[in-house]
Amino acid sequence: MSNAVSAVYGSYGPRLASQASVLLPSVQKLTMVFSRIDTKGRGSISRSQFIRAFGNMNPAAGFRQLGAEGVFAALDTQRTGAVSQLSFIRGTTRLIAQFQATIPSSS
Repeated sequence: MSNAVSAVYGSYGPRLASQASVLLPSVQKLTMVFSRIDTKGRGSISRSQFIRAFGNMNPAAGFRQLGAEGVFAALDTQRTGAVSQLSFIRGTTRLIAQFQATIPSSS
């Protein structure tokens, strides 16, 4: 699990394709991370599954700062206690974009 998770969370740092755009993790990578957390293949991950997986991750600074509870709350916008694959991908992408927006450009 840690390789796939680290590939998304641990190295999300800004990789500029140009000065105006930032590359985000691919849907494929996020799908892979989700699948590794969704060990039972239910198509959703519970709060406890996420928190347990987060403890095994080496998340990037923004995710560490929010903590497992904060990240899950940001992903679980419907407040159901579970996150679908689509919500996970959209939410993670949104969080990464927010984190990248706070990093000063090196121009």
